[in-house]
Amino acid sequence: MTALLRALVNLGVGGFALMVVLYLLPMTSSSHQGNAGSLADQLKFLIREQQRSDVLDRSMQVIMERTTGKENITQELLKGRITLGEAVVRFKALSELSDGYSSEYRPLFWGTSDEERICREVINRAQFSRGMNPPSEVDAVTACLEAQLQRYLESQTDKNH
Repeated sequence: MTALLRALVNLGVGGFALMVVLYLLPMTSSSHQGNAGSLADQLKFLIREQQRSDVLDRSMQVIMERTTGKENITQELLKGRITLGEAVVRFKALSELSDGYSSEYRPLFWGTSDEERICREVINRAQFSRGMNPPSEVDAVTACLEAQLQRYLESQTDKNH
């Protein structure tokens, strides 16, 4: 019952008008008679749709938080306030806001580990921030980030041998 009340409140006046139309539709349209379902079925459908909408809204909020966070981290990195390693830790923390964080890097960025794939995403974001930063600055920082990534990869190879 509380879900029904919440759906009615969320639907507001426009939703109330829609429910009235849905209720009257079977009475006024011969083509829909017998197919429109009861008012209870229609309300259940509206409740399910509202719940789906709530889930999508939460997902969109997480996506927006992650995107904004990654943009801010990239700007801090380009300004020299944080290192590539710090950016990777922060990117990973943002990605953990949603399910399947490690798998999100697999199809987009190649590498032998999630850390390498995240490094490549950070570098990629830095490269494509040219619109917000002078190209020469971005090129210099990107070259430095690539060198940091190579040192990281070499250190991982040394640990494995």
